[in-house]
Amino acid sequence: MRFLPADEKVELKSPEKSSTAAQPDSEEAGRPRPGNPEGLAFGLRLMQSEVHIVESAEQAKSLLKEVLSNYRGEGLIRWDHPDLEMMDLDAMAREAGMDIVEVKGGNLKDAAASATVGVTSVDFALAESGTLGLLTAPGRERSISLLPPVHVALLRSEKVLESLEDLHPFLVSLGIEDLRGITMINGPSMTGDIEMVPVFGVHGPGKLVVIVVSSG
Repeated sequence: MRFLPADEKVELKSPEKSSTAAQPDSEEAGRPRPGNPEGLAFGLRLMQSEVHIVESAEQAKSLLKEVLSNYRGEGLIRWDHPDLEMMDLDAMAREAGMDIVEVKGGNLKDAAASATVGVTSVDFALAESGTLGLLTAPGRERSISLLPPVHVALLRSEKVLESLEDLHPFLVSLGIEDLRGITMINGPSMTGDIEMVPVFGVHGPGKLVVIVVSSG
């Protein structure tokens, strides 16, 4: 997992084509390759993530409600994102008996640290390595995915890419001129500092739940 400093900007430009290099004739040249959600799920599960692949938004809502019902009486904080708005997440959380954590005085880190569950969408995923990618933006700060002990991530299957090679053309296709940060997640927080024994949740969420919504 690697982070870019919040004040560091990365300019994204399409790679220049060499005049001497042979250029492919395919119309697909330079486009990100779609990845296999099942392959992504396999890699995430190897790292002790809980992954569900569902066929519709309604199934995703039902599953998400079931997940949240396990944390009755606890606090939830979420990204400000259209995918989550469509889920009517705040109402769902309250129905499940959860409290919505409010950010007071602009102190997001304290709010995120006080929540039990952080819910985000996923901007892209890499099937080859079993990696989720979250782009930092206003209302979509990385602390929401890093500080609560439980991270729930909602991913649309069309955002699954084949490998890291496809990330640059994917970001270029979004028209993003600069990035505030990228969070790469392969599973729950894990360390093996003490006698090489894996321990989860020491430096971040100890549980990662990924809900993949199929587009087909």
